Amino acid sequence: MNKAIALDPTKAVYFDVRAIAADHLGKSEQAYKDRETACSLEKKHCK
Repeated sequence: MNKAIALDPTKAVYFDVRAIAADHLGKSEQAYKDRETACSLEKKHCK
């Protein structure tokens, strides 16, 4: 276990939440890009 996490568990939770939020945001952005790519391949304009 990281010493900083052991010394301050509140920060560990905060960083975990940020990591999860960033991961979720990354997946949302990837899904949007995949949709954009599919639309451009179909020669459609999606919003």
